[in-house]
This record gives sequence, structure tokens and C-alpha cells, in this order.
Amino acid sequence: MKRWILLLALLLAGGLWWAVSHLHDHLAITRPSGARTAVVEGWLPRERIPDALKLLRDGGYDRIYVTGTTRLFAYYLEQDQALKVEFNGPVGGELMVNASGIDGGRLLLINEQDTLLNITVSGTPTEYRTTLPRGSGTLHVRSLHARTLEPGTKNLFIKELLLNGTNVHTLASTCTMQNADGSSTPAAPTFAEWGAWLLIEAGLARERVQPVPAAPAGAGRTLANARAFATRAKADGITTVDLISLGVHARRSQRVYQEACGNTVHVGVIALNDPDTPRDGWWKNRLGIVRVLKELVGIPASEVLEGDRPA
Repeated sequence: MKRWILLLALLLAGGLWWAVSHLHDHLAITRPSGARTAVVEGWLPRERIPDALKLLRDGGYDRIYVTGTTRLFAYYLEQDQALKVEFNGPVGGELMVNASGIDGGRLLLINEQDTLLNITVSGTPTEYRTTLPRGSGTLHVRSLHARTLEPGTKNLFIKELLLNGTNVHTLASTCTMQNADGSSTPAAPTFAEWGAWLLIEAGLARERVQPVPAAPAGAGRTLANARAFATRAKADGITTVDLISLGVHARRSQRVYQEACGNTVHVGVIALNDPDTPRDGWWKNRLGIVRVLKELVGIPASEVLEGDRPA
């Protein structure tokens, strides 16, 4: 009897080990469609952008969409750069900005008429608070320095900007980057604009990249992004596309995008390598375990049990 129990335990342990060692391959799938159009999930970490850029170039993609929902109000500003926020309507209340910068860097918060905050920042991210007068329609976040810095030097880092506890990006109708030379460019209130900006900064031609912003509105971020892209795909007549995702998130993203697009669009998928969740050994670190479990919870049990059925 003990021998059978030992054999059963060994079989169960072997089965569990087989399942654990194959989970990564099951989730981090790569099944390209052969399309010349790609959709990139804009929340990709900055350090994965070079991988995405190489993939887009090697794959010969001539049209790239970038999806994403609202992100934190986080920006690096050069000397004499400013962010101009135009609100959806008159607002007011407590402003909280988390900022840091190089020695001698200064941060100004200005509404239509008044300087609300004028402080010298340190290298440590610090929260500063002030009051935005009621009825304000705009807010400027300006970066200054006591010395003349080399062009391109990141003088100031805004980690977060809240009005009455709410991310300012969600309250803005427009957000514009105003440059020292007098020019201006759209800022990045969503990961769609942010991811597109990172790809363009890395070397993609601006005319090839199209942000597709999405609003969660109660839906999960992946579903909101998929629905926004599905609307754009229908308008642009897209019938095949490759989704560029990260590691073990790829299977769930592909399924959600395919369901959102319906039968009129074939959604392929390519999983970028995720060093934080490696194929061999993801179970050895907490982040790897959390990411895999999160994806398993988000995928129907029938799909996990049936393995590599056509997605």
C-alpha cells in the first residue's frame, strides 16, 4: 500500500512539474498572422522598446497602432520646457505634485494669472502641495534651472500630479508640451500616446505610428484597449494584424483582441521576452509567480485545460 502511495505521489509531483515548466510556453505564445500591420500595447516598459522596435523593423510592418488607457501624470522635462493642461471645465482645489530633479532645478506651477508654487527640487522624489483657485481653466507645469544646461538634459521629473486626489490626466481636455524654442507637441495622457512617443524617439517614422487611446469606463484595461482598436480596425479596413505583447500576457491579450475584433479581423500575436518572468525559472521569483497566476486567472479554464487549441 505504501508503495502505491509513493508511486502516486511521484506521479503527481511529476505532473505538477511538467505543468509548471510548460506554463510559460502556453501563456507567452507567438503566432504571427503574416500581416504588415501591428498593434503594440503601449504600457510596455521603456526598456522593452528596443526589442519592440527591432521586431517591428524585422517584421516589415508598415503600419503600427499603439493602444493604451490613461496613465499617471509622469514626465521628464528639460530646462525651460512646460506642460500646459487645459481642463474640461473650471476646476479648483488641492494640488499635489511629486517632483525631483538635478541640483538647482526649479518647478513652477502657474494657472491663468498666479504662480501657485515656485520651489527648488532635490534628487529625492518629494510631494509638494498648493491650492488651485476655483474657476481655473488651465495649469502650467514649468521646468527652470539656475544655470544653462546642455541641450537635452532632463532637468525635472514629475512623478505624479493630482487635483483633489485625482490624476490630472483624467481631468484634462488637452495636455501639451511647450518647448524652449517656442514649438509645442501633444503630451501623453494615455499609454497609447506614451508608447507611440517612445517608439518614435527610438527611431520609428512618426507617420507610421498611430496612437489609439482608450477609456476603461468600468472595463479592464486590456478589454478597453481591444475595443478601441477594434473600432479603429473597422474604420481603417484592417483584416489581419499582429499584436505585440509582453511575455505571459500575450495569450490573454490575443484572445481579448480577437473577441473584440470579431471574425472580420485575424489577430496574430508575438510575445516579447520578459526578463522578469523568464521561461526557465519564472517560479523562482515573486514577480514571476504573480504575473503567471494573474494571467491564469484571466484566461478561461477550458482554454488552460485544452492546451494549444487554435486561439
